[in-house]
Amino acid sequence: MRKTFFSQSLIVGVIALFSLSGPALAQQPAGGDKFTIEGTVIDNTNNEPIAGATVRLKNGLRGTATNVEGKFVVKGCSVQDVFQVSYIGFKPKCFTVGKHRKFTVYLEENSTRIGQVVVTGFQKLKKNSFTGSATIVTSEDLKKVNSKDAVKALQVFDPSFRIMDNLGFGADPNQMHEINIRGASSISQNRGLDVENQRLTQRTNLRDNPNMPIFMLDGFEVDVQKIYDMDINRIESMTILKDAAATALYGSRAANGVVIVTTVPPKAGEIRIDYNTTLELSFPDLSDYNLTNATEKLQVEKDAGLYVGTFGVATIDKEREYNDKLNEVRRGVNTDWLAQPLRNAYNWRNDVSLSGGVNEVRYMLNLNYDKNAGVMKGSKRDRYGAGMMIDYRLRDWLQIQNKVTLNRTSYEDSPYGYFNDYSQQLPYDAIYDVAGELLRELPMSHRANPLWREHYLQSYSGRGGITDVTDNLSVNIHFTPNLYLRGTFSVSQVKTDGKTFKDPKDSFLFRSVANNRKGSLDVSGDTRLKWNANAMLHFNKRFKRHFLNLTAGVDAQETNDRRLSYRQEGFNIGSLNDPIYAATQPDKTIDTKSTTRLFGVLGALNYTFDEIYLLDASFRMDGSSQFGEDKRFAPFASVGVGLNIHNYPFVKKLPWINTLRMRGTYGSTGKVNFSRFDVISSYKADTKAWYYTGPAVRLFTMGNSALSWEITKSLDVGFTAELFKNRLYIEAAYYKKTTDGMIDRIGIRPSSGFTSYSGNVGSIENKGFELKTNVTLFRNRDWSVVANANLGTNKNRISKLDDAIEEYNKKIRDNYDAEHPQYQNLQNRPLIQYYVGASTTAIYAMPSLGIDPASGKELFRKKDGTITKEWNASDMVVCGDTNPDAQGSFGINVAYKGIYVNASFLYAFGGQVYNQTLLEKVENARIKDQNVDRRVITDRWRKVGDIAPFYGLGEKNSTKPTSRFVQNDNYVHFNSLAIGYDFSRKLISKLKLSALSITLNASDLARWNTVRVERGLSYPYAHTYSISLRASY
Repeated sequence: MRKTFFSQSLIVGVIALFSLSGPALAQQPAGGDKFTIEGTVIDNTNNEPIAGATVRLKNGLRGTATNVEGKFVVKGCSVQDVFQVSYIGFKPKCFTVGKHRKFTVYLEENSTRIGQVVVTGFQKLKKNSFTGSATIVTSEDLKKVNSKDAVKALQVFDPSFRIMDNLGFGADPNQMHEINIRGASSISQNRGLDVENQRLTQRTNLRDNPNMPIFMLDGFEVDVQKIYDMDINRIESMTILKDAAATALYGSRAANGVVIVTTVPPKAGEIRIDYNTTLELSFPDLSDYNLTNATEKLQVEKDAGLYVGTFGVATIDKEREYNDKLNEVRRGVNTDWLAQPLRNAYNWRNDVSLSGGVNEVRYMLNLNYDKNAGVMKGSKRDRYGAGMMIDYRLRDWLQIQNKVTLNRTSYEDSPYGYFNDYSQQLPYDAIYDVAGELLRELPMSHRANPLWREHYLQSYSGRGGITDVTDNLSVNIHFTPNLYLRGTFSVSQVKTDGKTFKDPKDSFLFRSVANNRKGSLDVSGDTRLKWNANAMLHFNKRFKRHFLNLTAGVDAQETNDRRLSYRQEGFNIGSLNDPIYAATQPDKTIDTKSTTRLFGVLGALNYTFDEIYLLDASFRMDGSSQFGEDKRFAPFASVGVGLNIHNYPFVKKLPWINTLRMRGTYGSTGKVNFSRFDVISSYKADTKAWYYTGPAVRLFTMGNSALSWEITKSLDVGFTAELFKNRLYIEAAYYKKTTDGMIDRIGIRPSSGFTSYSGNVGSIENKGFELKTNVTLFRNRDWSVVANANLGTNKNRISKLDDAIEEYNKKIRDNYDAEHPQYQNLQNRPLIQYYVGASTTAIYAMPSLGIDPASGKELFRKKDGTITKEWNASDMVVCGDTNPDAQGSFGINVAYKGIYVNASFLYAFGGQVYNQTLLEKVENARIKDQNVDRRVITDRWRKVGDIAPFYGLGEKNSTKPTSRFVQNDNYVHFNSLAIGYDFSRKLISKLKLSALSITLNASDLARWNTVRVERGLSYPYAHTYSISLRASY
């Protein structure tokens, strides 16, 4: 004790001696003295003060919290004290008092806790004070589910975020799926037999899609294509905003929900280099195909009576044909046509970023390259990108940030065409001759060999690129610690070009065409120039037990779009396929220009009393050039209330309740999903009818000046609970969305020159329930086992339609009954129809009682209940719905020290699907010309008394939509499996790195389904395996 006391006295004496040696040290405290420190806690990302941050002695109980200005004061400090500063959503930071009395502490966002802060695009709020419905997903969680596609990964985290899979384009790298949140809120005006026919072979058009949410990237609206093409390593978090309280500030754009994407910001400090690389292998998934081999196919043809002649000569010809095919089978011809256009694809992605700077000036440079080849030969979507960000901060009152990005996407479709064409090829058709050369014509079917055409011709399809240049500028001005102004301006130009060429030497396409018309080149181009500007004034302050957060501002944007397309014909040589080598351009160039403007004034309130009672309110007034003259402006508003029950004193005494929050919101949002030409009458120049005064002009569209936005009124109520030391998390919500004033066609007298015009005449209702849960099954210092699951339901119902919709429904029915239909290939498909009381995804067919065992004929039930063998379009009713009763995901995460394993599954039940495979490859199988499903051997009616689900082999019927092919579509999809390892700090230090991790990821591993149907008809699905390495220096 004496020795300790002597040492302390000596230290104090030395300090006292130095304190007398100069004025610079005269005010420094002695180690044994107690003094007061003060400081400010700042958000490292936006330079804003953080209110409510905890400043606590690291190894003690003494501490305080920052006020609304981010400031703190702590009394009774010593030089050796170490304080820790923490706040939800941020990494804790420690500082030693030492000789200083004033501190500025910058906190960095913690990506693992970002879910506790809600970013709405206009506001940044604590989740425990927010009444809206939002799902926040960090970059790390996204990459555990899908190492490449962030949009696809999102559906694991929210049961109402659904990617609409039409089973057509599978793993096509150039396919961008349609998305909806909480159901479809509108009916597309782009409908009809032409559209239904195009839907079979064309990708979904996402532009102007009436049910797509909007995507916001760092506060600026972007096309979903940009998010699909975005490098997932550049994403810090994604937030799904679903109800009116969360989306109302977006006004006339937010009826379908909003997805907020936040990118990784630069950080102050030494120069930091982050490198991410991923090697990926994709393998085609053909497990859904069940086609006959050469021997089986020939036997099916024989059983169907294809080689039975009615006269002697005909019989000899049939027998000769059969024997020719049999000889091919016996000599070993059994062509695996499905394998011919496919490959195992190898891909490589790289991303490198360099960042650093000091608190006043920060910078970030990043480069990325993504080689993305598809499993069909020749298909690709390669991406290149570069970005630069400068972040300048002047003291505590000014921040200027500018980010410039340049991205280029190069894409091409497979020259092999549609995958379904290969599934139809005959397996006894040989591909090569005896010399091993590709045959130009297939010997048995006498069709063109698609492999010869691909190998020797210069044709290509869907070749093009997208160039995106964007500059985002933001300025933050802090007038006081409680009041600041944020202004942003963004300008972007996106150029898209595409070409499709048909080689003139393709004799099967140009067999009887004049030489100056052989060969064709289709060219399309799209240039979109867009600017967006907004100014937001933010005020937040705590008045004792009251906390007030106010936002007010203006928002403006303009979009200029120009689309060009033309066709040129007459090429001499396939390799010379540029426009300059064309002989003629048969039609005029289609040149379409459009300009749209939007201006909005908005305000929002977020209020908390005693951290218990919550209130959110917002208002926005939008003016749009797309609205009619009579309805130029649209008001939107929302209100939300909440109750933090866990903050009541008597509840705080219950240790097993960590969070218990009730909330409810109601409000309106809008949507503008119509063309400017639906508002104003327009004229079209007929360039083929040219007179001495110029081209003829005719009235093209009949406008409606009273046309206005669609309004979606949303009710959302729910609760959140965290129990047993946060080991159990439960979140539940009920919602009801009603879209009024839905835009549809209104019928008018044909004498006007038109049959209809656009008006606000429809209404659609969506309601459902969402449930999310997260359970920590086991946790200690080294281990963590967490299970998660979610479930969502949605009931969609059309509540109002104009009588003009019956004209569309009648055209659909007439095509079924027509002896010479406009589209014969659509006669056996259940096309979309719209009726009040039904959903937008209903399946219409004629009720079937099955195949009569006595006659082998199908028995139908008419609307009046009578039984008949005659199919009639007027007796079609709703026989199913593709929208499931419930859908969601479940998964598990196991972590041991630096190792983790994460598995995710998707599921759905209660929905139906029309099994087109059974129809086309079994019952209506074109046995003579195409390959068939093996079920044609076992499941077709053959003799009296057979109980079979399909007609007999000898039947020549063309089966039209019947409930016999409507099947329950229940499935479980093994979506992803990720295994990762974060290397130890000891090894990282030896390698002179700051972080090092490796991840193995597999996606689309397996699917268990109650329906056996061919998927990926235009492009097959694939299993994908990847290994990723992340290193930081």
